[in-house]
Amino acid sequence: MTQRRRVPSVAPLLGALALSLLLGACADGERGTDAPPAANAPAVEPAATPPAPADVAPPSAAGAAALVGTRMPPYPDGLSDIIGSCIAGGEGLEHVCDYGMNVLGRGDRDGGDAVGVYLVGARNTDTTADRPIWEVTDALDIPVADGYQLQLADCRIDGQFSRGVAALVRHAGGEEFSTDIAWARRYDTASGKFVETGGAGVDCVDPSAGV
Repeated sequence: MTQRRRVPSVAPLLGALALSLLLGACADGERGTDAPPAANAPAVEPAATPPAPADVAPPSAAGAAALVGTRMPPYPDGLSDIIGSCIAGGEGLEHVCDYGMNVLGRGDRDGGDAVGVYLVGARNTDTTADRPIWEVTDALDIPVADGYQLQLADCRIDGQFSRGVAALVRHAGGEEFSTDIAWARRYDTASGKFVETGGAGVDCVDPSAGV
C-alpha cells in the first residue's frame, strides 16, 4: 500500500512573516518619533541704522528748546527773522556783533503782519563773514500781554542803556520813556542765557516819541 507524504502547512509561516513585518514597521515609527529635533536656525540680526547725512536740514520749530544749539540762517521751516539786535562782545568794530538777540516769527515782516513767536539769544560764530552766522544759546517763547509790545535793545536798567534787554512795554501819553513793563529779560553774554534784569527798574524808549 502506497503511503502519501504529508505536506506541511504554510499558514504558520505566513502568519509569522506578517507579524515580523508589523513589528518592524512599529519599530521604525518609534525611531522616527525619537529623532532629535532639527537645530534652530540662527537668529537674524536687524540691519544697522545708516548714519544721518552730513548736511541736515534745520529742524522744524517744535518749541523754543528745539532751537538751542542750531545755527541760523537758514531759519527753521515756517519762521523768519523779524527783528534783531547786535550786542558787542568787546571793544572795536570787529566785536560789535559778537552776540545778538533775534525775534523769530511767522508772517510777512515787510507787510506788517508778522507775529513774533520766539526770542533767541545767540553768538556770532564767524565775525569775519559778511553777515552773522548765529548759534542759538537760549530761546524763549515770547510772552503775550494785551496792549504791550516787545522791544529790543532800546531799554535802560537804572537809567543806563543796555543792548541786551528785551521787554514787553506799553507806551501812552507821548512820554519819551515808559516804565509800564509787563515782562523783561537781559541776555547775559557770559552764560549765553536770558536772566532777570536786576536793578531797581527798567524803562524803554517810545519809538514814536517826538515824531
